Amino acid sequence: LPEFDNEVHALSLHGSLLYAGGIFTSVNGQARNRLAAFDAASGTLTPWNPNSSGRVNTMVATKSAIFIGGAFKQIGGASHPLAAAIDAETGKVTDWNANATGTEVSALLMDGATLYLGGNFTQMGGQMRNNIAAMDIETGEATKWNPNASSTVLSLASSGNTIFAAGSFSNIGGQS
Repeated sequence: LPEFDNEVHALSLHGSLLYAGGIFTSVNGQARNRLAAFDAASGTLTPWNPNSSGRVNTMVATKSAIFIGGAFKQIGGASHPLAAAIDAETGKVTDWNANATGTEVSALLMDGATLYLGGNFTQMGGQMRNNIAAMDIETGEATKWNPNASSTVLSLASSGNTIFAAGSFSNIGGQS
């Protein structure tokens, strides 16, 4: 079993690999700054090592990338505040950039080619978005969807065409 030197906050399974994110800086005695990947069957640590500058709160896998959200400014030495996409095979940060402004991303939800993000932020994908946003995973641009939560969004879920949000907000989508 993998041994972390600190907390794991997120897991995502992609094929035979299990990805982990959190506040750890070492796994099995090897440097892994807040992100690591393991063979899901054996628990063997892989060379995948994107190197996050801060806490990773959430992650979701697609066919080729692992999208992450948290309280970081850089991934792999590149500026990607709060959200980034990492190549699932190489561990290299992709060109996708949320261009976020705020404190953190706490929740991610993938629906087709749309990535929903929740957290404590004021800008996402080059647009003003208060604490909740939807972005195109190909372009990195914010969609027109803008519920405008009054405070932090901590969790997201979906059913059909409905996105559910939970957090410390008192108003969202123009409703109390």
